[in-house]
Amino acid sequence: MSRQEEAITEFGRKGKIDKLTSLVSEFLTQLSNRSARNFGEKDVKPACLIILTQSDRFSVHDEYEVAQGYSVSFIQKSANSIAKYEALIEFKHLKKGETTAVKVKKS
Repeated sequence: MSRQEEAITEFGRKGKIDKLTSLVSEFLTQLSNRSARNFGEKDVKPACLIILTQSDRFSVHDEYEVAQGYSVSFIQKSANSIAKYEALIEFKHLKKGETTAVKVKKS
C-alpha cells in the first residue's frame, strides 16, 4: 500500500490525519526558497486536497458553505465508501516560533 493510500485509509477508518499531514509536510519541504517566499495557508491547502482527491473514498468540497459562513474544506465520504469519518478542515499557516500552545488549539 502506498504511503498516500495509508494516509487516506488512516483518516477514513480512524479519523487521524497524522500521516496525511506528514505527507503534506514532506511535499512542502521540497519547495525552493523562491517558491517558499510569501508562503501561506493558501499554499498548504492545495497540497492536502490533491492527496485526498486521488482517492474515490472521499469528495472534497473547497470553501464549503455552512450556516455561519464558509468552512475552508469539507472532506465527505463518497456514497460507496466504507470510511467512518468525514471532516471540516481549516488550514492555518504559522510562522516559525508561533507554535505555542496558546496559538495552536486542537479541536
